[in-house]
Amino acid sequence: MAVNASSIVVGKCYATAKNQHRRVLKIDTTLNKVTYESWGGNVGANGNLSRTTVDLNKFATDVDKEITCPSKPKPPAPKKDEEKKDEEKNDGENNV
Repeated sequence: MAVNASSIVVGKCYATAKNQHRRVLKIDTTLNKVTYESWGGNVGANGNLSRTTVDLNKFATDVDKEITCPSKPKPPAPKKDEEKKDEEKNDGENNV
């Protein structure tokens, strides 16, 4: 079941049939494009939120329903090198 394109709103979240969740970040009415971040389903497993821009009508066709947005999007997972640097930094501070 598609959502009506005219009911798509910035800041709202929508779900696809494959349980991908999408938060609308921007709607460009001049170009008829939607920019959204997505997680769940087949994306975001590594902690990063994928950002995509598509035609508004395609977005509306792809989503099934509006859902409640999480209060905060899932933050990106730190990279292994960043974790090591943080640990070394914390160890250095504790040895002062």
